[in-house]
Amino acid sequence: MTYLIVIPAYNAAATIADVLGQFNGHRERLVVVDDGSTDATPDIVRRLGGELLGHAQNLGVGAALRTGIRYARSCGFDQVITLDADGQHDPRQVDEFLCALASNDLVVGSRFLVEDDAVHDTKLAANLLAALIVNDAFGVRLTDVACGYRAFQRPSRMPRPNGWRFLHEHLISSLASGQRVAAVPVPAVYRPSAPWATRALEIQGFLAAMLRHSPSGPTAEIERAHRAVRGRRDFIYEVGGQVFHCFYAGARDCYLVQTDMEAARAMLSELRTMSGRPGSQDGAGQAAHGSTPAGSPSVPG
Repeated sequence: MTYLIVIPAYNAAATIADVLGQFNGHRERLVVVDDGSTDATPDIVRRLGGELLGHAQNLGVGAALRTGIRYARSCGFDQVITLDADGQHDPRQVDEFLCALASNDLVVGSRFLVEDDAVHDTKLAANLLAALIVNDAFGVRLTDVACGYRAFQRPSRMPRPNGWRFLHEHLISSLASGQRVAAVPVPAVYRPSAPWATRALEIQGFLAAMLRHSPSGPTAEIERAHRAVRGRRDFIYEVGGQVFHCFYAGARDCYLVQTDMEAARAMLSELRTMSGRPGSQDGAGQAAHGSTPAGSPSVPG
């Protein structure tokens, strides 16, 4: 199997040199997709001898990933690894992702497979809400559905969204098609300037993907939440016995998610330690599928 590492980059001049310098033996299998940067990002990549693709203007991380995946497909690469250019993802974990990919269709990074008390409560709550919605629909046990550090078999079709919604569409559509999914623990690294709230458009895109791909069809709860987010209204979501209060903050067009954090951390702990075959989706002729930590046997799709 041949693989290509795709790094979408936008105004990453402060970090891209350090990221590229950590790849060691993988430098010949790497391409940076500059998404219309206005700083020195493309110049730094060229100076370091890196392969560079580019957009004339900023189109969003989804568009950059599509450009990189399309390039991988045209060059005949069998597998794609994606990670961020801002230093949140450790390039030294590439081998770990490739190893897990040997027996899976998709490997996703999880910032919550190991306990980290430094993660802000509102960030943890928002990520847990999304993970529980996915787990409830597909019978899996994911702890993180939004991490951009991924490895996957070269897709024949790609999600359409241009922004961060691409990541949700990619994972959810993969689960809907019965692909085998595994998770690799990655550090939860957030820039000091990163808001702890979750962008409304990101939540809207996630819920829209669930409406399209949920194996049992769109539920009333998902439809209700999607309408609330489209209207930028507060809403409450209950899943897995956990109640989440989602408050819209109009000044930044984002949501603050709150829940019982003691119960949330206990639920995450339970997800980390669960073993055995996840539940399968029956009734629609869909094959069983699931998610396991990368160190465990994969679940057949």
